[in-house]
Amino acid sequence: MSNVFVAAVLAVTAVMAFNAPDAAAQSKSVWDGVYTQPQAARGEVSFAANCARCHSAEPNAERRPLAGKAFWQSFRESTVDRLLDYVSKNMPNGAGAGSLEASTYADLVAFILSRNDLPSGAAELTKDSANGIQIIDKSGPGELPGGTLVHIVGCLARKDGGG
Repeated sequence: MSNVFVAAVLAVTAVMAFNAPDAAAQSKSVWDGVYTQPQAARGEVSFAANCARCHSAEPNAERRPLAGKAFWQSFRESTVDRLLDYVSKNMPNGAGAGSLEASTYADLVAFILSRNDLPSGAAELTKDSANGIQIIDKSGPGELPGGTLVHIVGCLARKDGGG
């Protein structure tokens, strides 16, 4: 009986190890350098051509700033893939929304991250690499901003079986 038990424990452990999420991937944040400087420079050019009529890259500007307080209030405690998805589907505003190349949207998000003084790294930001990268304050995760929409996974029934 003990051999069967040991085999079962080893099988469960192997399955859990194979399916366990990579701890490094889970905790990756914008502070880990998730875009390159050349990519942010390309994003700056694309920003001037496609975004500057409605947005400003300066934190205290009047035209919908993409940096500073406005950025942190909108995207703090979110993820880079959600930011990239939002920009890709909604910009340029109006009839042109979603009309740019995927790489251009990644460059624009790299530019936005750079304007918020987030460090660059060695690898370019892509749709795949953006997945799960947390947008958090340098001191770590905090409270969700007011008005934040959340995605809840799981059962919301009370433990006592009521309502």
